[in-house]
Amino acid sequence: MRILGKYFLVLWIIIRNSFYKITTYRANFFSGLITDFCFNISRVVFVNVLFLNVGNLGNWNEYHYMIFFGSSFLAESIYMFFFYNSHTTISLQINNGDMDFLLTKPMSEMFMLSAMNVNIGSGLSNFILGVIFISKGMKELNLQKSAAEMCFYAVLIVCGSIVYFSVSLMINLLSFWFVRANNVFEIFMNVTDLYRYPGDIFPKKFSLFITFMIPLQLISMIPAKYLLDSVKVSGLVLEMVYPIIFLLLCYGFMRLAIASYTSAGS
Repeated sequence: MRILGKYFLVLWIIIRNSFYKITTYRANFFSGLITDFCFNISRVVFVNVLFLNVGNLGNWNEYHYMIFFGSSFLAESIYMFFFYNSHTTISLQINNGDMDFLLTKPMSEMFMLSAMNVNIGSGLSNFILGVIFISKGMKELNLQKSAAEMCFYAVLIVCGSIVYFSVSLMINLLSFWFVRANNVFEIFMNVTDLYRYPGDIFPKKFSLFITFMIPLQLISMIPAKYLLDSVKVSGLVLEMVYPIIFLLLCYGFMRLAIASYTSAGS
């Protein structure tokens, strides 16, 4: 418990320092927040235009999809808030020699590589839009959920974020072997947009691929189906098991990457 408390303390200090930066450079923060909102609103506009032309998307009507879309925003908000900035700067830290500083600290390498630079603006904008979509969808569908059910839903969202985190970190760890893996990560970010669309609408083989091989559908579809009372027990089991599997894969891949690292000072 003392070790866990130490990590929470360090994370709190990182978040607090980020808030200090916000108060110092307010214009930069608000301009970034507006940019993130505009980018996410463009996604929302696309969805609205889509449902102006089609009645249903697979088995999902407009309000079902609101819950699905909102779930994707909530899962992404956790990743964007805590991990995005750190993951996307791994390549830069290796090239600049800053990786030595991180890897010599008496803390987990995974923590040092993932949570040293939070992104409050992007995380906040995604979270707000997620809450708006979830609230609107539940209101229109007249869904009544207890506090316990909403807490379990939050757990499912966290599980989806862990999958997102694991795949993202493994992609960025390629920087330990290649000079720059930023382009690969950009491809990953575009591909991961698939989790914003229900797997039911894709051909069966492709749907199975993005559910089991690259489990993008676990990020938002299972939590959304849970709120809609349409998820199977097998889906809930997958949502709980896959984050553990991918965290272990990610940890093993990270150890392999670090073992191949040559210090910038050697």
